[in-house]
Amino acid sequence: MLRKAQTFGSTGPKAAEYLQNLTSFDLSKLTFGTSAYIPIGGFNLHVARGGYTGEDGFEACISHQTLLLSANVLARSLSLLHRPWK
Repeated sequence: MLRKAQTFGSTGPKAAEYLQNLTSFDLSKLTFGTSAYIPIGGFNLHVARGGYTGEDGFEACISHQTLLLSANVLARSLSLLHRPWK
């Protein structure tokens, strides 16, 4: 567990596909209830697999030192994958 950290969550049927596009780590090895440090956008983020709503999902724990940079990587890639206006 990281002190002074924020989490970024992604859940639903496309969560694994979305996150897999951001990392070389094989997410199929990250089973429900487990976590690992995963390289995403030049950062090693602590990612846990789980879900609170019955859907598959992931939570990335982002330290305060890299919060803005790593959150920007995650948000930018999400906006590129899901463009509701097109």
